[in-house]
Amino acid sequence: MTNITPIDRIEATFRGEYLDRVPVYINCARSDYITEKSGYSRTEILTEPDKDLKALQLSQEEFPSDIIRVPADPLLADALAARLELKKGPSGPTGGRMLENKAKLAGMKVRDPRESRTYRAFLDMVSRVKDMFPDHPVMAMAPGVWSNAAELRGPETFILDTYDDPDFVHSLLRFTTELAKARGEALGEMEADMVIFGDPSAGCSLISPRIYREFVKPYHKEVADHLKDKLKVWVGFHICGYTDPIMEDLVSLPLDWFEIDSPSSLEKMKGLAKGKMTVKGNVSTEIFSEGTEEDVDAAVRACVDKGAPGGGYILAPGCALPGNMKPDNVKAFLRAANHYGNLDYVQKLT
Repeated sequence: MTNITPIDRIEATFRGEYLDRVPVYINCARSDYITEKSGYSRTEILTEPDKDLKALQLSQEEFPSDIIRVPADPLLADALAARLELKKGPSGPTGGRMLENKAKLAGMKVRDPRESRTYRAFLDMVSRVKDMFPDHPVMAMAPGVWSNAAELRGPETFILDTYDDPDFVHSLLRFTTELAKARGEALGEMEADMVIFGDPSAGCSLISPRIYREFVKPYHKEVADHLKDKLKVWVGFHICGYTDPIMEDLVSLPLDWFEIDSPSSLEKMKGLAKGKMTVKGNVSTEIFSEGTEEDVDAAVRACVDKGAPGGGYILAPGCALPGNMKPDNVKAFLRAANHYGNLDYVQKLT
């Protein structure tokens, strides 16, 4: 087939098909390599949208991806830290957790993200990225309900709260759920093609399956239902670490895709997800900084062998790439993706 665009490739994958190869996602825009190549400091990239876009463009030119992730989310931890450093200096106080005192929750309100000057810049970035890459699906991240709550309260304290004060946990998760819905909806209205809810600490590396099912899953379902009912957008979740014990719960959610980290079983997830959702990821991020090109090749082959048969797989790292990733390892990833993701290879697996 000729003239296949990345968005054609992704649309086909969500239908359970491949057009010419398995789609690929990679994002090196925040790496030390791209930062140095851009000529900007890391703080400049994290706090100035135009420079962040330049880093994204450089990353895409050198390491092409079928999916483009919108940069410059001002509420991610690294961006918050960079803005704080600019404001108060490298030794400025960071303060405590916002909800060390549980009583403060009563005064917290979900603000319309369109009315926030800080967040509005991120919403505008969706349009800018779509203009830059019209043939690519654009993916933007919104906050996950559990991880956002755990960050406000403190992860260990919040886990203890599930035993000591479950009503408070549900009240805080109600707040973060409404916040996730509002931000996801705003991103969808700006015509992001894919909205991914990042909930890194909602997996079994940190919480039990019981906590997930009782305190997280109902809110995950509510967020996904809300976006699927209101907008034409592909909705996905990311959870870091080990998710095997809750995979059946995850595939029961109304998601278009799930991004699976490397400690989890891609083979198990694909078996459960077949015909229900697309699976994305599972390539170990550590090998991009610590491994060899041969390690990368072997990891890509293993993921394609497990994930590609039957359709519905996007080859990608299981989580964000480390800042010190080796450029040659990313190039090895893309070479292996083209080789093992080729239809001739994939068809022999089925």
